[in-house]
Amino acid sequence: MVNYPVDEANTLWADPYGVFGVRAGYKSPKGFEVFLEAKNLTNKTHAASVEAIADARQSTDNDSCNPANGRAFYGGVGWSW
Repeated sequence: MVNYPVDEANTLWADPYGVFGVRAGYKSPKGFEVFLEAKNLTNKTHAASVEAIADARQSTDNDSCNPANGRAFYGGVGWSW
């Protein structure tokens, strides 16, 4: 993992991160599906995406980093035919 620049002048950098998640499910031969999923189990605060700006030193609006979701749990069912 490496940090990466947010601005084109390479003065503002986003920190590297790693997140851990797991997904388990079952899909029957007849198309029925059920799943459970857990994301960001360590509840790591990180930027999900960044919006590049020209130069962070000359910008008054430096909220270029968009936060990701914290710990989350999902479940679902489906049926395909």
